Amino acid sequence: MKFPLLLQLVGLLSALILLSAGCVSGPPHRLAAEAQPSSKLWQQPVVVSAPTPPILPSAGPQPQPESTSPALFFADHSRDQESGFDTPRLLPSATAGSASASASAAASRVIPDSQAVVRAQSPVQQPQGGGQTLLDPNVRPMTYQYPTTPTLPPGQVPGAQLGTPTFPGAVQQSYGPAGPQSFPQNYADLDVYVTETMTGRINLGGAYNSDNGLVGQFIIDERNFDLFRFPRSFREITDGTAWRGAGQGFRLELVPGNQVQRYLVSFTEPYLFDSSVSLSVSGFLFSRNYFDWNEQRLGGRVSLGYRLTPDVSVSAGLRMENVELSDPRVNTSPELNESLGNTDLYMAQFSLTSDTRDHPFLPTDGQFLSLTYSQGFGEVDFPRGDIEVRRYRLMYQRPDGSGRHTVSYGTRLGFSGSGTPIFENYFAGGFSTMRGFEFRGASPLEGGVRVGGEFQWLNTLEYMFPITADDMIKAVAFCDFGTVEREIDINWNNFRVAPGFGFRVHMPAAGMGAPLAFDFAFPVSSADGDEKQVFSFYMGMIR
Repeated sequence: MKFPLLLQLVGLLSALILLSAGCVSGPPHRLAAEAQPSSKLWQQPVVVSAPTPPILPSAGPQPQPESTSPALFFADHSRDQESGFDTPRLLPSATAGSASASASAAASRVIPDSQAVVRAQSPVQQPQGGGQTLLDPNVRPMTYQYPTTPTLPPGQVPGAQLGTPTFPGAVQQSYGPAGPQSFPQNYADLDVYVTETMTGRINLGGAYNSDNGLVGQFIIDERNFDLFRFPRSFREITDGTAWRGAGQGFRLELVPGNQVQRYLVSFTEPYLFDSSVSLSVSGFLFSRNYFDWNEQRLGGRVSLGYRLTPDVSVSAGLRMENVELSDPRVNTSPELNESLGNTDLYMAQFSLTSDTRDHPFLPTDGQFLSLTYSQGFGEVDFPRGDIEVRRYRLMYQRPDGSGRHTVSYGTRLGFSGSGTPIFENYFAGGFSTMRGFEFRGASPLEGGVRVGGEFQWLNTLEYMFPITADDMIKAVAFCDFGTVEREIDINWNNFRVAPGFGFRVHMPAAGMGAPLAFDFAFPVSSADGDEKQVFSFYMGMIR
């Protein structure tokens, strides 16, 4: 299938995003000019734990010093894509020496281990005191709206919820632009200058593994995208302000390969209509040359998500695909022959996910749980249920936190209805499912064709420990076991067991995002017709 217009549009959009996003951080937020997510955060009070014992004014009125400058802090603001929460981080400015001295002169005491309530603002005048100018000359300052609510009694600090980005109120104290000021105990008035951290990246690399062969990879990923902020000039494209600023997510993936090809465009709105509901929309083209047939999928997905806690979320989605099966190796399988040609597939999906792992690639502690129910409809009609659990337990570590020894266990349990087409069946075998067997080589056969099954139960038990002092090379001992069956049943004659060992090499400085994996597995139990493979590996590079 050819899609020249689609590829041209994707190429044009990619070029514009490439110019605007790049791999650099964006300009300082223009607090008055644009209502960007970080400016929304700093227009409200923020409760922060002081990184050092804070210098705080006394409760009584204090005369203004003849020459004053605000205590300056830098703020590193970012939005975590997984948790969906804004994370402010206040850092003392290296050029605010005179400002800190002025604040010290007006202070009466130091209160350790306390919280400071900070009213963030962008001052009309630039900082004084001889230090380097911290404001971008192109940034237009915001006129601060001084609250008129009564002053709190000395020593009374509002609750922590006052400083959350969604709290509608203001700091409960009166404040004037000049003249005597009255501060409750534990209060400090700071001017916060917000500079956005790096939100966009471009990756160019490749990977080779025993399941998917050789693939290239080109990725544009922007975590502060703005779908409706079209460029009003060419300068907005070159300086990185076009299509940026709303906290949305945009991702473009181009993954060509000799066995697998995948092209994907996705858009994510983490706060739909300023709510706690997220929206994700994606379109994709997937092509794979399997041993028994060729498969191509063209479609899209729409999903809504809601985060119950920082670690637990629920989602509901709809996947729509046109699936084409062609070039069968043989015609001896009725199940394969029935699915040849084009099939329109619609899958409604509902899932609950909990993730407390401490690292996505090499976790040493935590748990991952996923419960999913799917319903297929359209030309095919079948239900499906999937459960996946992975648990990691830290057994030992050095006093500095390195040298971690980890035991992990994972299981995948899946059930599918009797009307499931062959391209939606479960398969096992290969690096990602069951080591010791070729890709899909531990799956049921029909007429010499790997047709998969409607039931799977796959498990793995691993022990990982470092070999080198810098943790760059780790060893792993494992045992993969389980089965895939044509029907929902366990035939112990088909139960597979494959113990083994392997190595993990982590080289982030060389551009290796995920660790290199080299595994040797030796099946001690298998089914008739299984295809064994002792060595499996994964190698990838991203720049």
